[in-house]
Amino acid sequence: MIEKNRSKVAFLGLGRMGKPMAENLRKAGYAVQAYDIDPKARELFEGECAKSCSEAFEGANIVITMLPNGENVRDVFLESNNFKTTAKKCVAFDMSSSSPFDTVKLGNIVDEHVRLMDAPVSGGVLRAKQGTLSMMVGGQSKQLKKHEPLLKVLTSSIFLCGPLGTGHAMKALNNYVSAAGMVSACEALFAAQTFGIDPALCIDILNASTGMNYSTKNKIKQMILSKHYNSGFGIQLQAKDVNIAESFSKDLDLKLSLLSSMSNLLNIVSSKLPTDADHTEIFKYLENKN
Repeated sequence: MIEKNRSKVAFLGLGRMGKPMAENLRKAGYAVQAYDIDPKARELFEGECAKSCSEAFEGANIVITMLPNGENVRDVFLESNNFKTTAKKCVAFDMSSSSPFDTVKLGNIVDEHVRLMDAPVSGGVLRAKQGTLSMMVGGQSKQLKKHEPLLKVLTSSIFLCGPLGTGHAMKALNNYVSAAGMVSACEALFAAQTFGIDPALCIDILNASTGMNYSTKNKIKQMILSKHYNSGFGIQLQAKDVNIAESFSKDLDLKLSLLSSMSNLLNIVSSKLPTDADHTEIFKYLENKN
């Protein structure tokens, strides 16, 4: 039997990614008290759930947020001054995808009671279950080192990107590059097929050549040509992340034309597809256009 860790971990957000992450922490011996606004999500969780967000915060040594956006993160911290009810020297890891500038603002608000760090993750639902996500951290190196054993339950790669906000900036840029790789692979597929090249062969050739990317290796055949569309990452979340990357890049007076084009395309696609559509379903939209 695993010995329980003395630290109380408040885990907020039990969605597709959050649920297996929280359960992995529980299995590793951490005293996890989870909460999700959705009663069904709380019912499906294998461990203990708080009756409210406030109850989850109370006395927590560590707070982890895995929520849809930065506004949700701000709400759970500031509603009823929840952040003031944590244990002394509490550290919070925001593993959601949020605006880096909003993260810095929130960090300044809660700093007297909670040390906020941004620690967004990448890898999808399967790697969340396996505990092999990659994590991009913004904040103090000493806090990262102190809590590395907990974070390693969830990840196989941890990168300290810099001060608070840099983790969220890097996550948004990662998802922009990922989205661009997906769209370029889909467009190449349409062109190859129209010219008479078998789609599966097209992907095999890309994967043996310099055109290989994460989508060609792990998504095109497995989720798109198979018509499963089951990556577990929604198109609306992808659009949100790329919008974050475009927004803070503009704030930095950068003119990144491909990033702007990708942001515009994903906003259009997410408005056309069902709200729960997987991001791989962008193929359907591009296919209809062609």
